[in-house]
Amino acid sequence: MRGMDGRDGELVGMAEIAARLDVADKTVASWRSRKKLPGQRDVVGGRPVWSWEEDIAPWAVRTGRLPDPAAAAEEWRPVPGFAGYEASAAGRIRSAGRTIVCSSGRVRMMRPKVLTAAETEAGRLAVRLRTSSGREARREVARLVALAFLDRVGRGQSMNRGRVRIRHLNGDRSDNRAVNLAWALPEPVCAHGHEMTPANTYVTPAGSRVCRRCRTLAVQRLRGKRSGGGRVSGSSSGGCGEDAAVGQLVDMAEIAARLDVAYMTVASWRSRKKLPEQRDVVDGRPVWSWEEDIVPWAVGTGRMEHADR
Repeated sequence: MRGMDGRDGELVGMAEIAARLDVADKTVASWRSRKKLPGQRDVVGGRPVWSWEEDIAPWAVRTGRLPDPAAAAEEWRPVPGFAGYEASAAGRIRSAGRTIVCSSGRVRMMRPKVLTAAETEAGRLAVRLRTSSGREARREVARLVALAFLDRVGRGQSMNRGRVRIRHLNGDRSDNRAVNLAWALPEPVCAHGHEMTPANTYVTPAGSRVCRRCRTLAVQRLRGKRSGGGRVSGSSSGGCGEDAAVGQLVDMAEIAARLDVAYMTVASWRSRKKLPEQRDVVDGRPVWSWEEDIVPWAVGTGRMEHADR
């Protein structure tokens, strides 16, 4: 069938869509009832019809039900540490093709599907995928492409904790082509993970290099001083914890709220020694530094996404 104008291309009904996509008629009917199909173009002979070229083909490519012609021309490589996913030199991520067995016993070949990337608060593009442990997590596209295409500089250096970051050579964070990415190697860090930048490094008379952040924290603890009147940061006082360098101090209730989990979950993490070591005890409650303790731990364990601070 042809549309009223030449632009519509070939008009197809649900039976023809099922035949071309190699699925059952009732599958297409289910897509339509659940509003997964694009809006129909017209009704011909009492049957809804769509333009194959303008409606169905783009939708099928976008949802992975037809191979993407553009993807076929790209170079794809597996992403280390993320089985079943591939990154392209053009800066896209897809799930690899796989074979599944339906409940009816029918064997189906699932085509590769390009994942849709969304912009994070930091202005970077990220996709949702499943880690090796089966957990769903959001990961930056730039980091996945770098893992697949860049050399091994930076791998094995606490990648998930964000100490090895990705630099976009042209400054555009949405341009994740492999040729536009490079490892941004960090400054050396102290024993507590603070970057030993020139501004954070104190050189003693003996020539030793000391972390200023750790030194300030140690001095304040010895003096027994706490900014914010000894209360946990994040309360109505608006204080910022023990020291501005340490950042906000949070207790288990605040951790649960920020990570969107139950309080008992955080309590279980602490009892099983999964949480980092507490910083202090304030008003009888253990507290941690949000920036220095909880954020790196949560990023490393996949409980929150990494955003360059």
